[in-house]
Amino acid sequence: MLKHLWIKDYIIMDEISLDFRTGMSAFTGETGAGKSILIDALAILCGARVSGSVVRNGKDKAIIEGVFSIRKKEALQILQDAGIGLEDEYIITREINREGKSIARINHRVVNSSLLKQVLEGVIDIHNQRDNQYLLNSKLHINLLDHYHGNTQLLQDIYVKYKEYSSLLQELNLAKDTELNKTELEFLQFQIQEIESLNLIEGEYEQLENKQKQMESFEKVNQILNESKQLLNAQAGIIESFHRVNNHLSSVDIDEINSFHERSSSLYYEITDLSDAINHFHAQLEFDENELNRIQERLFTIHRLMRKHGNSEKDIFNALSSMKEKINLIENRQEYIQLAEQKVILAYQEFEKLAMILHSIRSTAAAKLSKEIVIHLHDLELPYANFEIEILKTTPNSTGLNSVIFKISMNKGETLKPLAQVASGGELSRLMLGLKTIFSRLQGIETIIFDEIDTGVSGKTATMIGVKMRSLAHNTQVFTVTHLAQVAAYSEYHYFVSKDQSGDNTKTIITELSTSQRIEQLALISTGTTTPTAIESAKELLFSSQNLLECKFLKTFK
Repeated sequence: MLKHLWIKDYIIMDEISLDFRTGMSAFTGETGAGKSILIDALAILCGARVSGSVVRNGKDKAIIEGVFSIRKKEALQILQDAGIGLEDEYIITREINREGKSIARINHRVVNSSLLKQVLEGVIDIHNQRDNQYLLNSKLHINLLDHYHGNTQLLQDIYVKYKEYSSLLQELNLAKDTELNKTELEFLQFQIQEIESLNLIEGEYEQLENKQKQMESFEKVNQILNESKQLLNAQAGIIESFHRVNNHLSSVDIDEINSFHERSSSLYYEITDLSDAINHFHAQLEFDENELNRIQERLFTIHRLMRKHGNSEKDIFNALSSMKEKINLIENRQEYIQLAEQKVILAYQEFEKLAMILHSIRSTAAAKLSKEIVIHLHDLELPYANFEIEILKTTPNSTGLNSVIFKISMNKGETLKPLAQVASGGELSRLMLGLKTIFSRLQGIETIIFDEIDTGVSGKTATMIGVKMRSLAHNTQVFTVTHLAQVAAYSEYHYFVSKDQSGDNTKTIITELSTSQRIEQLALISTGTTTPTAIESAKELLFSSQNLLECKFLKTFK
């Protein structure tokens, strides 16, 4: 969850520091005051792209910083894999300069923005009305259903089995389409013979190159080794000098001198070993012009085949294996195809067995999920809404043998139709809110942010949206940007967003409201006035909304 937010020099925000708690928080204020700017700042903190235009006029950089308490195992594992230890709190910071360059930090350590996304994408969910379009894409419905039943291992096994089946089927189709004539067959055989006659050994090319370099630099190497041996072993050379130093130091028994003697002895033996190694290498050093010619000729031949079949020894061996397989296919085509067909059948049977198990699981989960969604829709003032998840059989794919379509009818007696053909914007918002109530718990979402998703609704529907958000806040920290008094009244904490234009610049101010201030703002939102009647109505709205939380009616949502 988000515990603290600090924003400095961001668009029209001068400096804002806010503490947050668990439960539901509402943000209200006039249009243009900065409510959506606040949400955008949180999105940037979660790794969204950003430009230099967000830096406040006259400032060099903008800073957005949040203190998070993260409990989700997957997010904590990502942090550990990145070398960031487990902590009670994580300070996540983004700095943006006027050129649009940004620096991201977690606990003051610089990270890339993609890591922020990976860590927070399953912890914070920012939702606005545009996100309702997600529901209209039927290709994504299967993902929601699979997330609901949660059989991730089965889904992974099906993915693997499908890839095996698909690969074998591709090989079979290639074999059926492959027919080479006599000339092509002879050319393949020639290429195979060309490679095999080389008797290439793995790693040989690199060994030959090293030996060639050594032989080509024989004179220089020989001179260097001779001079090195002379410096080490000649009269009054390094070894003799160290030996004399060693003897001198060993003749005095004083702690400091004994320490020098130990170091001197270590260096003496190390130099002696070095001298022996140089002598051994030098003794084996030789130059044979015929051998050099042989090496150069073989390197040329190997390099020619490397250019022909790829860029490495491995490419030559792979080409040889591939060509032999083609020869085998040509010479034993019928037997090869029969064997390939058997492999495809067996692979499909293994895939189909798992896919049918998944189909059964999906059918059971679809019925259960449909019932849960219908309950939430009825709670959200859609009393005649009906919802159904249709599971269709489709061609084999990496998710099994199904496609999934969400169908809904909003009015009594209407036929169930795909969402895209039925639901309006306001209805989609309520459907999405119902889904969020279900899936945020399953996904382990710790903070969910609603940005004006209640636009276009009013009356009892607005009240039920407030109730639903507050019930969601029992398990998840909820932030909502709203223009509705009914929604704001159900929040535990109410923040008022306003603009201060008293000085030379405009700046956003965010204030947590006391109970009396909340009543005044609710009156203004509802009626635009603070008359005694409006205040009394707002007071009744707030107190009845808060008291309703203890009644049996709300407990059904917990």
